[in-house]
Amino acid sequence: MKSTILLCAVLILAMAPAAFAQDKLYNFCNTPAQVQYTTSGWAKVPFGSSTIISLSGFKKVSFYVSTTKATSFVVSMGIMTATRAAAKADFTFPKQSQKIYTLDVVGPEMELWLSGAPAGTTETLYFWVWLHQ
Repeated sequence: MKSTILLCAVLILAMAPAAFAQDKLYNFCNTPAQVQYTTSGWAKVPFGSSTIISLSGFKKVSFYVSTTKATSFVVSMGIMTATRAAAKADFTFPKQSQKIYTLDVVGPEMELWLSGAPAGTTETLYFWVWLHQ
């Protein structure tokens, strides 16, 4: 009986899609990030030491932002660069309570922006971004 259960477990693991092992989660719910809004009420969301996430190898991106002073979110996908014009697509969403947003990946990199907050304010931001198949 134990050998049958072990065999079933091995078969299930062997047949499990490899895609789940390749998912990536940026979790800033346990350790939140600090965001500083510009004088026009915009802020780039930091993902650790960078504000840019590589989307290479992923088909979908989902994100959730907890309570925030911002009134909307902008997801930019494409080539993100500060030194030259970037080819990118922007997706704007009004802030909705307890909403998880999911998009198809349409570029190699991504930035998440917050907009509509009081100018020059700072806040602690709880959020997560999940890159998946």
